[in-house]
Amino acid sequence: MGEAIEHYLARTNTEKARAAIHEMSEYEHPIYLSGPTMISMTGKYTLAMMVLGIHLLFYWGEAMSAPSGNEGAAQWLALLHATVGLLGISGFFIAMLILTKINHFINFSTSGRWFTFSLVLISITPGIFFLEQQLTEGLLATIIGFVGEAPKSFIPIDWSPSLYLLFGIGFTIMLLFLTEFYRRAFIYAITDKQVYLNKEFLRVLDSSSHVISLEHVENLKVERGLIGRLANIGNVHLITASGLGIRQDSVEVGGGIAASVISDDSSKPTNPVMKVIRLVVAMIKFQRTRSTVDDNPEDCFFGVKNPVMVQKLVNELRTMPESERQAIGKKAAAQAAAVEEAPAAASDSADEA
Repeated sequence: MGEAIEHYLARTNTEKARAAIHEMSEYEHPIYLSGPTMISMTGKYTLAMMVLGIHLLFYWGEAMSAPSGNEGAAQWLALLHATVGLLGISGFFIAMLILTKINHFINFSTSGRWFTFSLVLISITPGIFFLEQQLTEGLLATIIGFVGEAPKSFIPIDWSPSLYLLFGIGFTIMLLFLTEFYRRAFIYAITDKQVYLNKEFLRVLDSSSHVISLEHVENLKVERGLIGRLANIGNVHLITASGLGIRQDSVEVGGGIAASVISDDSSKPTNPVMKVIRLVVAMIKFQRTRSTVDDNPEDCFFGVKNPVMVQKLVNELRTMPESERQAIGKKAAAQAAAVEEAPAAASDSADEA
């Protein structure tokens, strides 16, 4: 029996693994159970801090006093303070939209639809206050004013710079909780016959499950960045003949939309507002093209501890003789029985005492 098999077989709780992976049959024996580590979500935590930073920047620019001094750094800070204060809500929207686009374009682990949707929602929040104020104080006040007193506002509070601080803290906490829920949504398991990649994010909203037979795994790749090497975590990619583990991204859809926005059709009337809206949609959808191993946590062992040992475990299992595979089943069953008997023995000893 291989070193990696011995290592994980002695550490894996069989009952916990079966409870976590409902698809696991009684004819296979769990050897490995894990999920992404907290360190693997560093990118998402950083994104949350960047969102907080943009909110604090605009709060500083609109609510705080301008820095004073003749030094070069002070002059640059004073210029930044004046620019941020002048741009206001529109500048905040542009800054958040740029962050959203960069995050989506570079295809990091934060580029999924949940985080993109969250960033777009954060981008438009101050604008909702502004548009609602313009609507109630302008159009509705004019129409309703003929028959009665127009409502001052449907939103109970008016927009003020201090809301940058309030929303910044609130949205950052939301993103941190979302990240933790996202991390806990993934469960990875390896048995003596198959590999399981399960996702259950917010229950019914987003769930998926991959069951891969060990004999269908054609190649394995371990990816570790600088932080991964220091913390001994990384991604283990299982590449199969069906293409699982390989990702191909395309920009053609977003590019087509952008082209249709930019092109001029003299036969149709021009609507500047619609063109701006379509251009924003095109920017959000546009992504660069590349073919690479898929670092989506749904399709690989994402951010797991000791990835080299996990790779070795899969290699040992898929290349071992059938006789040794049967020995694994017997040993796993014996360990599970010993775990079940231990609490019962302790209970009997307590009763006798």
